Amino acid sequence: MKGKLKKILSCLLVIGLVGGMCQIPAEKSLAATLPVKLDILGTHGTTKIGSKTKSGDWYKMTVESHDAFCMNLGYTCHTGDEYSVNSSGTYSTADGGKKALKAYIGYWYDKTKKGSNKAYVVAQSLLWGVQEGKTSESELKTIITNIKKASGYYSSKSTNKLYSEIFEKTGTLTVSFKEYKYSGGSSHRQVLLYMDAEGIRTKPHSVNTNSNYRQKIRFTKMDDDGRPVAGAKFSIEAKDIDTLYYYKLNDKGSNTDEEIPDFTVETTTDSNGQFTIRYTYHIQSETFYFYTDTELKGMTAAEKEKAERDMDEAGQRHGAGVLLDASNFSSLVPELGNCFAILPSSIHECLCVSFQSESDLLTFAGMVKEINATAVALEDKLTDSVYIWKDGTISQFLN
Repeated sequence: MKGKLKKILSCLLVIGLVGGMCQIPAEKSLAATLPVKLDILGTHGTTKIGSKTKSGDWYKMTVESHDAFCMNLGYTCHTGDEYSVNSSGTYSTADGGKKALKAYIGYWYDKTKKGSNKAYVVAQSLLWGVQEGKTSESELKTIITNIKKASGYYSSKSTNKLYSEIFEKTGTLTVSFKEYKYSGGSSHRQVLLYMDAEGIRTKPHSVNTNSNYRQKIRFTKMDDDGRPVAGAKFSIEAKDIDTLYYYKLNDKGSNTDEEIPDFTVETTTDSNGQFTIRYTYHIQSETFYFYTDTELKGMTAAEKEKAERDMDEAGQRHGAGVLLDASNFSSLVPELGNCFAILPSSIHECLCVSFQSESDLLTFAGMVKEINATAVALEDKLTDSVYIWKDGTISQFLN
């Protein structure tokens, strides 16, 4: 292994990340649009919010380039969903009731915490609680306690201190808001809420990647003698509605996926005692954050260190986001060709090397695992996976 590793390292090209942050060419700004974009904030255990619970992945919604909160726990929102403005106005702490609580939460998230991912998780939990009618001090403190425990965020602050920071500010606070409603026909889509307290923040850019996964399942109903049962009725209800984007029954109609609005459908078996469902899942990576090469060149060393600390405080993964944008590797084609391997050596850099066969990739995978286990600090470890750059796209090597 050591001899082969030495040979491999002799032809490696290293993509470094200054100060732990990606250097990516400056992007052109994109026009704001009403389709929704989702960023994964990671998994934060299971937390109880009012009469409901939240588990699995947490998502941050963006619409019209604004961070938006979900207002219906248990409903979903998908990347690319079309939304329109349903209402707009202002919330003030002088309004009293739910409007005042929303003003406190929006102000804390946008102005005090500058839109950090950690604050988003807490603010989202509180907004769900308010929507559920959990508006008393004790109920809101229970929500804060639960989400602190589930996420590990703000562990250095007591529940009382965090509650005071959010809800016990002096003076009248005002936030402007927009409420967005899904333009399609599903009754299981979130209402989204954007609140702006004119918080001044320098936001890093973000990048993620996604893909679709399809699964086809055929069900067969048989009687005790093993004969197919025609006309048997079934009710099918989808549970994982965050990642399940579409499902089709019996492959009827065109090849275009059509949404089943309420994620529930009833069907009967055919003459062969069968029915078929095709599921389409949308799988998205966690979001990584970065500053462009131009932005980094304009920063002093102290400013870079502060930017990195700010991203850590905000719960924004950074550094390795370079892996998710295939265009960043195009400059290596003249030396490595149109197909080469990418070895993530840490969250700070990755190694790129040409290969001849799957055997080489297996060697690389073993090398990455060994180095991660013996030479990389846990907080600097990115992944044990090896990736392949081929003709402008990146895929994971599955061994």
